[in-house]
Amino acid sequence: FRDLVEQAKNADPDALFIGGHGESARIILDAVQIGLNAVPLGGDGWDNASFYEMGGKKIRHGYYTTHWYEAIDTEPSIKFVQRYRKDDILLAPTALAYDAVKLLADAIARAHSTERSAIRAALADTKQFNGVTGTLSFNKHGDPIKNILIMKLSDGRPYFLKQVHPDH
Repeated sequence: FRDLVEQAKNADPDALFIGGHGESARIILDAVQIGLNAVPLGGDGWDNASFYEMGGKKIRHGYYTTHWYEAIDTEPSIKFVQRYRKDDILLAPTALAYDAVKLLADAIARAHSTERSAIRAALADTKQFNGVTGTLSFNKHGDPIKNILIMKLSDGRPYFLKQVHPDH
């Protein structure tokens, strides 16, 4: 990605959006190494172990969006952290997987069936599912409606900055 990072530097941007996962950390480190001073911005792909393994722990600053952070103080989130946190921070994919299983179990219970079509209909009818990652509903198009978190990276660690609630 070095050639792309050099092209970005020549454009002298204030911010640089880097969509991706672990490779994003390497791109950011390359940008810093060549003197690109743009603020790195990313999405939920940064909130995974590969991002930190590939150099995310060395990133001085940046911002990204995600689905969940362990410091969110809802009852389901607090219980989840107490039950599953080991020595390192929990990342959103773990909480998302947990919520997916709980949402499936909830849909099966509401459908009173394990038939695929009944489960799918129950999932489509989901309103106000209270999960670890927040309250989830599906709209008429099947898209999830839920909060998004804006995180700040500072010296290689994520910090909660703001939670954004969608308009229903």
